[in-house]
Amino acid sequence: MVDVIENDLRLLLDNKAIGVSVPDVTYEAAVQFHPITKRSMCYIVCGILFNERGEVLMVQEAKRSCYGAWYLPAGRMEPNENIEEATKREVAEEAGLEFEPTALLSVEIQGGTWIRFTLTGRVTGGHLKTTEEKDKESLQAKWCALEEVRKGDSMTLPLRAGDILPLIEMAAKYYKTPAAERPLPCLPVINAHHKILFRTVFVQQDQIR
Repeated sequence: MVDVIENDLRLLLDNKAIGVSVPDVTYEAAVQFHPITKRSMCYIVCGILFNERGEVLMVQEAKRSCYGAWYLPAGRMEPNENIEEATKREVAEEAGLEFEPTALLSVEIQGGTWIRFTLTGRVTGGHLKTTEEKDKESLQAKWCALEEVRKGDSMTLPLRAGDILPLIEMAAKYYKTPAAERPLPCLPVINAHHKILFRTVFVQQDQIR
């Protein structure tokens, strides 16, 4: 058993898929539950990008419920999309930029049916959406200084919600950390499955001095 766990850990740390085993405990409600994107499951993707000046990419909302407020490029995954595809689409639609994902920074779960994946990466093309290009996805996009976002001034940069602040701080810390000392830049691995399983793995990295 220990050998199996050790092998699975090596695969995970090499950013490779591992086999999906049958859970030790099952619940009747879980057996009857069918995860369907945008119906019984809400998968959210969020992109955090920084420019060479350390400014974070923000978009101005066009939705009626939060019109004019600012937020990270984010939205719901569509059926048959994978996490990277969905994040790249949201960033392109809301901010006008193309980017290449390099790392999965965060996975948040609420109630078991709401899951948000936050990715970061590097810009590879496109241009910032302007007010002349506003549509139902967003009004515009711009690079914002971290201090400006932290203040969330109701006049200059009103935030749609403060839940993005911990994500931005986490991403800023990630990039301030020397590359050799950062967590391994893992991305989601496409692996066919018929169950939703969450496997928690704690890894301690010894510092070599």
